[in-house]
Order: sequence, then C-alpha cells, then structure tokens
Amino acid sequence: MKRIALTATALATVMFGLSGCIFFHDHSEPINAGYGNSLNHNAAVAIVDPAPANATAGAPDFNGKRAAIAMENYETGQIEQVEAESTQDFGDN
Repeated sequence: MKRIALTATALATVMFGLSGCIFFHDHSEPINAGYGNSLNHNAAVAIVDPAPANATAGAPDFNGKRAAIAMENYETGQIEQVEAESTQDFGDN
C-alpha cells in the first residue's frame, strides 16, 4: 500500500510540474524587425573579419614537411626566440 501511495504521489508531482508546459507562446504575432540584432552586433565586435578574402582558398599547405622541420627545430633547440611585447605602454615618452 505504501508503494502505491508513493507512486501516486510521484505521478501527481510530475503531472503538476508538467502542467506549466501546456501554456505555449502565441506565435501569431510577427517577429520584431530587430530580432537578432544583438547577436549580430556581438559577433561583429568579437570577429575581426567574418568573411576573410582567403576563406575560399582551401586548406593551408601542411603536407607534413613543415611540421617535421618545426618538430626537429624544437627538439634540437633551434627555435627562434621572440621578443615579448605588450599592449600597454609604460615607457618614458
């Protein structure tokens, strides 16, 4: 008897929780003309060039030789040291 009561309580809880799902949004209204503007604006701010000129050029030339040379240079310590730069200027002008 306790199992039936527990099952009934669980079922009632689930039914009550799902009862809020019957109120659907009325889609008869047209979409606002500015819909999606914030998404497009944020993408434009974050992406330097969303359609670069070389996008249709295909994959870059990585045939394995360049990777092997880079790996060999790394393992033998013949890597090029680069100078660190900063976007903040603390120097004396």
